[in-house]
Amino acid sequence: MRICDRRSQLLAFGGLLAVSLLWGSSFVVIKVAATRFEAVNIASYRATIAALCLSGLVVIKREKFPRDIRTISILFFLSIFGQILPFISLGVSGHLTSSQNSAMMMGGVPLLTLLFSRFLLPDELWSLKKWLALVVGFAGVVVALGGTIQNTWSSGAHSNADLEGSLFALLAAVGYAIGAILSRIASRNLSPLVACAFTMTVSAGILWTYSFFSGSIQATASISAWTAIFFLGTANTAFAYGIYFWLIKFSGATFASTNNYMVPIIGMAMGFIMLSEKIYLGTLSGLMLTLIGIYLFSRTSRTS
Repeated sequence: MRICDRRSQLLAFGGLLAVSLLWGSSFVVIKVAATRFEAVNIASYRATIAALCLSGLVVIKREKFPRDIRTISILFFLSIFGQILPFISLGVSGHLTSSQNSAMMMGGVPLLTLLFSRFLLPDELWSLKKWLALVVGFAGVVVALGGTIQNTWSSGAHSNADLEGSLFALLAAVGYAIGAILSRIASRNLSPLVACAFTMTVSAGILWTYSFFSGSIQATASISAWTAIFFLGTANTAFAYGIYFWLIKFSGATFASTNNYMVPIIGMAMGFIMLSEKIYLGTLSGLMLTLIGIYLFSRTSRTS
């Protein structure tokens, strides 16, 4: 859909900014929640709250959940890779490293999605320019990881926690990328809202089953941690997905996907402003390289 009049432009950019702010601020919220909650509890509460909100919206819109085995099977794997894996990984990352490092690794999501799509959904041959753009983007991730190691050792901490936290965030990016591909397949015959509500419900069920049998259910925490959990499930997850689905319908998937440029930047800025985290040159350089790679790839896709 083309955005023509001024009012539509304002609505579209307002929606894009809202989604980017909500997803970009989630790393700070996870960091706050991680001060009192373990990673699996953060993931469990997040999925449960989001499932309740999104399922309620499905009921209000009178849409129906899928019943055929093939679609349910795809949605099951989407729950595993696109939600449970990244939710837990980001919770672990929140325990180990800064929210900025976690946000930076999310810059790899569109690059990993493009790479996986090339082999799992091969609808066109890639030119040399596309491969070079992908190399530039992943070079940014490597530079950021190298900067994390250098900053840790220069501070005298001699700990691998920052690197491990960044790698867990990168694992979350892998999960989100696989989830994006599975979501694309599932949404061919299913609305994105129904797919997201269904998978969130499945994710919540799996996470609480694990928590029950492992004895890791946590029900007591500080007010700030509970506030962070509630905000993470409602605003950062359910509300953000709702706006994102609306944005795709209103202005198109290409325009909506430009949040990939903004989320890491907002995440780093939020960490600096709200948690007084330092911004290091290596991390900033890596982010810039990653964003340049994403831009170059999207530009070659438009001109090819």
